[in-house]
Amino acid sequence: MSAVTSQARRPNLPRRLRMVNRVGGWLRRCGLPISDLSEESVLRAAHRATGLHDWGGDHYRVALRALLEDFAGDERLTFLGRAMARSMLIQYVTNRLRIRADLQRYPEILRGVIRRPLFIVGLPRTGTTLLHHLLAQDSAARPLLFWESVSPSPPPDIRTRDRDPRIKRAERMLARMYRNVPRLSAIHRVDPRGPEECLLLLRNAFIADFQIRTPTFQRWLWELSAEDVRRAYEEYREQLLLLQWRCPGDHWVLKAPVHLFGLGALLATFPDACIVQTHRNPLECVPSMCSLVSVLDEIFYDRVDAEEIGRRTTAMLEEHLDRGMKARQSAGPGRFFDLPYQELVADPIAAVRKIYHYFGHEFRPALADKLAAYLAENPQHKHGAHRYSLEDFGLDRDALQARFAAYWDRFGGGEA
Repeated sequence: MSAVTSQARRPNLPRRLRMVNRVGGWLRRCGLPISDLSEESVLRAAHRATGLHDWGGDHYRVALRALLEDFAGDERLTFLGRAMARSMLIQYVTNRLRIRADLQRYPEILRGVIRRPLFIVGLPRTGTTLLHHLLAQDSAARPLLFWESVSPSPPPDIRTRDRDPRIKRAERMLARMYRNVPRLSAIHRVDPRGPEECLLLLRNAFIADFQIRTPTFQRWLWELSAEDVRRAYEEYREQLLLLQWRCPGDHWVLKAPVHLFGLGALLATFPDACIVQTHRNPLECVPSMCSLVSVLDEIFYDRVDAEEIGRRTTAMLEEHLDRGMKARQSAGPGRFFDLPYQELVADPIAAVRKIYHYFGHEFRPALADKLAAYLAENPQHKHGAHRYSLEDFGLDRDALQARFAAYWDRFGGGEA
């Protein structure tokens, strides 16, 4: 683990959470078996919650063990951080059990077809969320909803979708999160019933970075063979087939910055996918993402090291961009629509029109009205301004510009 530098500070948590960490840490030091981060304990909890035992093979266990090694060995992980790490991992393996059971119970799910899905990729903080919400306004679109991403199984039913009990659970989860960490509202506000990125589906397949400190898992992830990444994306596709089985749409509208990491596998898994890649100067994206990561670190660790966050986040984003650029070199250029961030925010409706025209979708007059209504109701900074700087995370402008020069020269015209 990284040594704590002079930039490290104590997390800014509500008093009740500081008390939870203090009491929980004391109980663990007394030898009580709470927040157990052993593989046996996590898998046993998932089996107990479901009564199931088919995990869809054992390949996921290598990733699970790497994550457990990272969490169990991190002395900076607080009691709350341990509890959240354990809860996350139990959720992912529980989802695996339930998804596998559904696919075996309803084999017709896998006979479904995903036609011309529309994917939004790009660095974090490049307008991917805004664009995702706009494209989801089309009544013909099938966005992934937040509550579905948390618990994909059982397959949602169009007849009961609006009153699915998983919605209430997602609402309570998000309310608790924003109450405990109010700063998250200005950085990334999530609607439990609204569109959300694919991150949790990818984590069910153990194919996405965790953004917090997981160096063992990250090394394993970055060293995966193309075949292994492709297998994980097949699991991701199966989850989409499950979700669309009883709740179909004309085309999926999906987004996740982390798709850059697996872009080659995505293109192979969805050979007719339409890709929109958003672009913004990395000098803006990197510190913005660092700010989000710092909030996550506050939840998990007893110290927040800004310079370590800067190094960790820059390396992650650089890896994703490099992989995305390599995948595009061997892909047909017609599969991609490149959208500058400034163009998107200057005229969002015009940007959607261009995307529809490029990929041959019909832009109906009713959609323009829906887009205008959404924008009027959701102005930028609705939940507060998100402020950050390179200096906050010990980042040097010239060094950062050099690291991302190949990307920005290609997609940003070399602007400073």
